[in-house]
Amino acid sequence: MRPRNQALRTGNLLTYFEPGKRARNWSLLFLVSGTADIQPLTDIETVCRKHIEQSSLESFEWNPLPDQGQLAEVDPLLDASRLMRLEVSELAGLDRSDLENLLGPALDRLAGGEAELFPAAGGAVGAPAEGIQFLGRSTELVDLARRIRSGENLLLLAPRRSGKTSLLRRLERDLAADCSPIYVNLERDLSPADTAARFWVLATGERYRPAQRRVEEQGWEQILTDSLRSLAESRSLPLVVLLDELVFFFQNLRKGTDEDLHQKAVLSFLGILAEALKGVGACFVVAGSLDFLEYLQESVGLDLQRVPPLFRGLQPYPLPPLALDSPSLEMRRVLLGTGIVPEPGDLDWLVENVDLSVPYPALRFLDQLASRLRAEGRIGRQGLEALLDQFLDETEAFDEFEEHLARKGAYMPGARWAASEALDLIAERPAEEGVLERWIKERFERGVPGQGDRLFNWLLETFPLRRQDGDRVVFASRLFRHWWRRQLAETGARR
Repeated sequence: MRPRNQALRTGNLLTYFEPGKRARNWSLLFLVSGTADIQPLTDIETVCRKHIEQSSLESFEWNPLPDQGQLAEVDPLLDASRLMRLEVSELAGLDRSDLENLLGPALDRLAGGEAELFPAAGGAVGAPAEGIQFLGRSTELVDLARRIRSGENLLLLAPRRSGKTSLLRRLERDLAADCSPIYVNLERDLSPADTAARFWVLATGERYRPAQRRVEEQGWEQILTDSLRSLAESRSLPLVVLLDELVFFFQNLRKGTDEDLHQKAVLSFLGILAEALKGVGACFVVAGSLDFLEYLQESVGLDLQRVPPLFRGLQPYPLPPLALDSPSLEMRRVLLGTGIVPEPGDLDWLVENVDLSVPYPALRFLDQLASRLRAEGRIGRQGLEALLDQFLDETEAFDEFEEHLARKGAYMPGARWAASEALDLIAERPAEEGVLERWIKERFERGVPGQGDRLFNWLLETFPLRRQDGDRVVFASRLFRHWWRRQLAETGARR
């Protein structure tokens, strides 16, 4: 594995000039290092020309570039700051179909004046993924939008850092054609007053501090109700409310209160919110890393019959691990955006060990790999494996899964050990062999009688697992499998 050599001297330049504003332009420079690049460059040019013609794209120009230092001689208006460099060797060995899948979308983005042509590992961590950084999920987006448009209220469940918030923000944009979606993240709200103030800001455009004062004067119940009414009345399309991390909000409510006061605060908030949502006929999605109904029952101690029917009737929608049609091609796309050049065998190793099924930790690893490559220049297979082991030992990306086990074990003694035993066995088997579904259910049934099916479904919804061949369960994420195996080696006896 090595970093891209952007200092190569020669190449072929493909530039999009904005019609009527030639000074606004974006370019792709395909750099060559020797005669071995002649045929791959020919294939690249053929694919690009065909895509430009078939997509009726205009204002593209090809120019040979004998020397990168002479960019101005190609065109004095050429904007070097909007130029992306690729090595031809990064695309060598790909058939024209794969080249089209990689370069076609990049050319479309180039013609749209977009700076980012490929997803980059560093650009997809630390914040919701947008634009080119948003990986996959087309099937889930279509399905979620269809169900919301049909009037369903949904409970979207996904582990933290699995792309849930990115999905919600993308869903917000996709629904905008025939709905009026609003996204609200409740994770940092400490009280219903905070939430009501933020709804008021969305409804009126007023600043947050004045909104807080209004809440103090009129009460959060009234402001929350008025805000949703105003949002619905000011829009001609149906209102859709996307609520992210409701459980975190409930946890914030608990701080400094006893159980009885906490229960009353939760029920009061849900009651007012339910009436306000019903009053305006809004559809809504509650999203989080925990099933908030289970949380209310197991951690808050609420009888679910006390929860408003509107929330009890939410339809569960567990977000599965990311399923990519071509994992190898998607990995290559991320490498192109990150500036990592795989050498023979490297791409296969990455797909085998650092797949994108759970994007966040995989992208974190690739980002660290890119930093190491910039510092060291080249890393062989042994170095890659050592870097992966170090990452797995230090990363916090998977810690929440241990928290899920602990939480379930506290509420259902025996569940944690049964789940850990099942995950241990899956991890010890060959990656695609897995464990029989029947065995996992039986193990849960022995640990927690009468709860085998329920706990099996919880395991599938909570961990990066998938069914295979109808009756076997395997890890959907190879990276998580590696992490779990290392945890097993270190803490198996204690577990």
